[in-house]
Amino acid sequence: MLQFLKALQTSVLAKVAGLFFLTLLLCIPLAEIDSINNARGESQREAAQELAATYASSQTMIGPLLLVPYVERWMEPLRDAQGKVIGQEQRSKEMVHAVFPDKLHIEGSMTPQERYRGIFKIPFYTLNATLTGGFTAFDPKVLPHSENDSKIEFKAPFIAFNVSDLRGLDGSPALVTGGEALRFKQRVPGLADNAWFADGIHAPVTGAALAAWQANTPLTFEMKLGLVGQDTLAIAPIADDTTAHLTSPWAHPSFGGRFLAAQRNVTPQGFDAQWRISSLVTSAREQVRAGLSGRVDGNDAAAVATASSARPQRNLGPLQTFDVSLAQPINVYSMSTRAGKYGMLFIGLVLMAAFMFELFRKLRLHPIQYGLVGLSIALFFLLLLALSEKFAFWIAYAACSQRQRCAARRVLQRRARWLATRPVVRCLHRAVVRRALWTARLRKQCAAARRAADLRHAGHADAGDAQGRLVCTVAPRGTHRTRCTRRMKFLRSALGALGWLALAALWFWAWHLKDPHLRFMRAWELPMLLGALGVGAVIAWRFGRRALRPVSLGLVFAALLTALGNEAASLHHRAAVPTSSGPLAQMLGAHFIVGYDDAKDLHELARKGLIGGVFITGRNVKGRTAIELRKEIDDLQALRREAGLPPLIVATDQEGGAVSRLSPLIERQPGLAALLDVDVPENELAQRAHAYGAQQGRALAALGITLNFSPVVDLRTGRAPGRWDLHTRIDERAISADPALTTQVALAYEQGLESAGVRGTLKHFPGLGGVTEDTHHFAATLRTPVARLATHDWKPFQDVSRNSNAAIMLGHVLVPELDAVYPASFSRKIVQQLIRGEWGFQGLFVTDDLTMGAAYNRGLCDATVRALDAGVDLVLIAFDHDKYFDAMHCAQQAARRGALDLPMLERSGARRLQPLR
Repeated sequence: MLQFLKALQTSVLAKVAGLFFLTLLLCIPLAEIDSINNARGESQREAAQELAATYASSQTMIGPLLLVPYVERWMEPLRDAQGKVIGQEQRSKEMVHAVFPDKLHIEGSMTPQERYRGIFKIPFYTLNATLTGGFTAFDPKVLPHSENDSKIEFKAPFIAFNVSDLRGLDGSPALVTGGEALRFKQRVPGLADNAWFADGIHAPVTGAALAAWQANTPLTFEMKLGLVGQDTLAIAPIADDTTAHLTSPWAHPSFGGRFLAAQRNVTPQGFDAQWRISSLVTSAREQVRAGLSGRVDGNDAAAVATASSARPQRNLGPLQTFDVSLAQPINVYSMSTRAGKYGMLFIGLVLMAAFMFELFRKLRLHPIQYGLVGLSIALFFLLLLALSEKFAFWIAYAACSQRQRCAARRVLQRRARWLATRPVVRCLHRAVVRRALWTARLRKQCAAARRAADLRHAGHADAGDAQGRLVCTVAPRGTHRTRCTRRMKFLRSALGALGWLALAALWFWAWHLKDPHLRFMRAWELPMLLGALGVGAVIAWRFGRRALRPVSLGLVFAALLTALGNEAASLHHRAAVPTSSGPLAQMLGAHFIVGYDDAKDLHELARKGLIGGVFITGRNVKGRTAIELRKEIDDLQALRREAGLPPLIVATDQEGGAVSRLSPLIERQPGLAALLDVDVPENELAQRAHAYGAQQGRALAALGITLNFSPVVDLRTGRAPGRWDLHTRIDERAISADPALTTQVALAYEQGLESAGVRGTLKHFPGLGGVTEDTHHFAATLRTPVARLATHDWKPFQDVSRNSNAAIMLGHVLVPELDAVYPASFSRKIVQQLIRGEWGFQGLFVTDDLTMGAAYNRGLCDATVRALDAGVDLVLIAFDHDKYFDAMHCAQQAARRGALDLPMLERSGARRLQPLR
């Protein structure tokens, strides 16, 4: 027992294991402090919600617009029970015609103010604005008659205006139209009660303004508005040409919405921002029409929408606006969260530094001292949170740092014997010391005896003494012992080298934690890595050289901190992305198609509009019926309808043959190349391909699939797959080596799919037939001259896309002649200049899976941002769907720092909603 205690006291490996365990144990107080910080942040949000409920909330401003109510009357035959006409009956219906301004200019200043709820400070603003503009002359002939021989009777028009929270109006707005001062009244008449625009205000057009309207002359208006709101002001650009100029002494604005400021100047004295937006680039008018009941025609008198079918709730979330927010420059809770994320790093580095001092300076430290130092660092973050709520963050950080430094110094300066206060501990300590001294004396005596025997052996060997001969007979044993010692040294060196290699490999593993290739071990990857780190450290320490042992500990701690950092980043992204909201998050989310294991994990993402589609593959159909899968998809689509969002794109990969992800729920068909096995006339071949696509399309549509990643229009090369081509194997999936024959079959197949309501996808541009690498794992380069590609490999892509609604899938293949840096899947030169520009393709682009090695190894974050900025419509993250959270987080950060082309993303979002022609 005493030997075991002595070994524990002197063993470096035991201390390393103890420090590792202590570091993990200190994660508990750090996690508790983080939960306290989150709770305080939630309390701040609740305080903001309480003030919004009792004072005013964020404001969204819509208007003014001119509403013209009218009654359409007509006669209908009156029939008896036998169907005979016995007379005529007059029918009528009331409708509203909406006239939007042709010009609208907003000139305003936002005066910030701060209100308190407890200790929480919430920013508000008071907007003093002048709205000027005009309405074009009203032409009654633009109104279409919904019934034959009907007559239209116009009523007095009125000007309507709406903000999301009317309690924020600072007095009644002053409106002057056509030289006549108009007075606003509550609600907007003529609209259904469930229409959110009905909650606004209206001003009847009277006097000179009414006379001007009746004379069919343009109306100008000027409106003085005072408005109080919390944090954010959003404005809907409903005019033909909307301009705005806002100023404020607030030095930390945040510009958002669908349209960023065209010009902005932010200084410590405040900001000055200008917007200019045309109705050609926004659908705000259509969204406002959806808030009116009955027939709500614009100046072109073309649209019909009802509030009940478009948006039954008064929720302006999806409305396209430009907005500015009074952002708080220092949010103590977010800064405390950021500081706390480095808690494990601080604890690990401090404990490692203390251990290095103990190792090299022979400074004995007790485990309790290590524990107290770690706790003092954890308490630093708790104290930082408490003080930062009362003082400036830098003052709180400096005070906490000084306090923590003093506490750690006092703990480390104490000797371990003063901490061992219990009698049992003291007795064990003395016994271990006595045992160590006795062992040391015995070793010295044995060493002295061996030296004396060696001297006697040398002297008696020269004299030929019998005792010397006896000693000489022992010499061969010593020689054997020497040989054994050499072998042990070699084995020790080999095991030490193996330990170093293992530590280096484990650090590489820690750096690539959560790699898609290791998805199969995702649930137990981190525990396995931590255990392997411990084993590797033991081997390197036990069999490595003494001088290099500290380096092994450094590698262990570096790998440990790397792994924990990657795990923390992954958890942070997984928690942050689902909580994001707003137009920017929805605009970015609409570009992602993600795979899944459990559809319930996607419910919140689908409801908030943070994804644009889902990918169905083999793991989603295994052991399930078609009815269960269809119900799962219908549930996701129902969530989208309830939130007033476009339906999800539901994609799959059903090529036929070897790639049939949905079989056996769908009958497994042979590959399209099988159609060429039978010699048939050209027209019959197209008919068979069309029937093939129609049959497959009906089966896919029955499950709710809307996008199929097929057909493969890469051309066959006739060569055998490469040694490392494990999954692509394009010659087994391609239709033919002839571009014309491939085009004929693919086009007929695509038209058959579309006849069932399913869109196909041409893959994999720029063609995988000319590459030997497997893009699932390795980078690939297409070295075929572009002139040859344009007249041969790319012909099926061009011809089929020109005559159908097929999307194009971009492969992760580098074409050095066009772009020597980025693969086609996120190359702006290839997407915009070649395909959009030279080809004139205006359909959908979708990337191949970004978790494939050819893209992921270049950096998932960079690949995602560059693909979106290149104008790719849909980004596919299917195999390792957990990587969606990392990719979405990167996209949001890029959009906030202005690294994405938001107008291009807006156009891309409109493309993905285009129906099949």
